[in-house]
Order: sequence, then structure tokens, then C-alpha cells
Amino acid sequence: MNIYAGPTLDYILSAKVEMDSGDLDLKEEELIKTMGFGLSFGTQYIMDKIVLDARYDMGLTDLNDEAENDEEIKLNTIYISVGYMF
Repeated sequence: MNIYAGPTLDYILSAKVEMDSGDLDLKEEELIKTMGFGLSFGTQYIMDKIVLDARYDMGLTDLNDEAENDEEIKLNTIYISVGYMF
């Protein structure tokens, strides 16, 4: 069993919102920051050739780049994966 933790650097590839009047691209309109920083925590278990992995990425950067809006936007993600080693 492996346990890991460390810093993450996030790059936002796309940030779109679907609206009745059409899609709004937050990145294109410069309403959201492109880069963020966070922490990652996880565990991995290898059983014969099967790999089980679970990780949580906690965003620390407020990605909101709009001065008039005081809402926080943070990137938080949970990953669960199963793999097979050849």
C-alpha cells in the first residue's frame, strides 16, 4: 500500500457555462484564471497485477478573475481508478 501527498499545479483547459442565450466561455471572456495551485492526497494498493488508486485534489487558488463577483471558484476533484499492470 502506498500513501502520497504533495502540491499540484492546475491548468484550466476549458471552462464553459451553458445558458439559454448560448454558451459562455469563461476562459475566453477572461472571467476565470488559467492557472491554479492545490494539494493532492491519495492512496494506492497493488494486488498481484491489479492497481487500485484513490486521490483527492484540493484547490487552494480562487480561480474567479472577475473583480465585481466575490464568489470563490476552486477546483476540487476526486479520482478513483482501477488498472492492470502488464
